[in-house]
Amino acid sequence: MPSLTNLKIDDKNANKGTERGGKQLDSSLSELGIGRGIVVDRNGKIIAGNKTVEKITDLGLTDEIVIVETEGDKLVVTKRTDLDLDSDDKAIRRRSA
Repeated sequence: MPSLTNLKIDDKNANKGTERGGKQLDSSLSELGIGRGIVVDRNGKIIAGNKTVEKITDLGLTDEIVIVETEGDKLVVTKRTDLDLDSDDKAIRRRSA
């Protein structure tokens, strides 16, 4: 199974992060779970989602990952089987996170 440890943080990431943003990300991930993916290059270096990976690691949410390979010509959709936007408060909160 692929793991977060296989990914490489981009040491040139322009997003240095703010305390406010870090707290919001902590809250969202802790309360609502992992709802969005990240983007890596063919070598596993993170293009988008460095801070998300750092927070997921810090919070110990998971080490397992699912890799969907694409050439950037199709939208990758994440289907949350645990949420129902018509009846689930967590899904409704996720909408605005």
